[in-house]
Amino acid sequence: GEVTAEQTIALIEQVQKYQIGIVTLSDTIGVATPLQVQEVITKVQSKFPALKLGAHFHDTHGRALLNVWTALSFGVTRIETAGGGLGGCPFAPGAAGNLATEDLLSLLMRSGIETGIETGIDFTKYLTVVAWIRENIEPNLLSHLSKSRSYEELSFHSL
Repeated sequence: GEVTAEQTIALIEQVQKYQIGIVTLSDTIGVATPLQVQEVITKVQSKFPALKLGAHFHDTHGRALLNVWTALSFGVTRIETAGGGLGGCPFAPGAAGNLATEDLLSLLMRSGIETGIETGIDFTKYLTVVAWIRENIEPNLLSHLSKSRSYEELSFHSL
């Protein structure tokens, strides 16, 4: 269910004795909105200014990219994604998988901000791996990019 910013802060306070330096804020059922993401991030950043934040979003309601964009606008640059959008949530039957890495990379590249964020990913090689996943593991990937274009024709230069 929904976890409030105050509940998130309380959880972080409980683990502070372990000197945790990074916390990944997650929406594993894919229902968060950009305004909720903004609220949680700003409240956590206010309470724990030295804490580095990451983000993890599922795409059940198609808002994962919007939520990442919001997180990026508040300085969060550690984003967890999955090839083809694989994954799911055992607590939310029917929920969509993770945000697809290729959808995020495409957004960043098309927006001209990919060069400012070090991904370490060779996009062409990465698409080869996702094509292999589609052929050998999951033919119905959730990735928006995989539905709109073939991986064979897509490269950084054709974007």
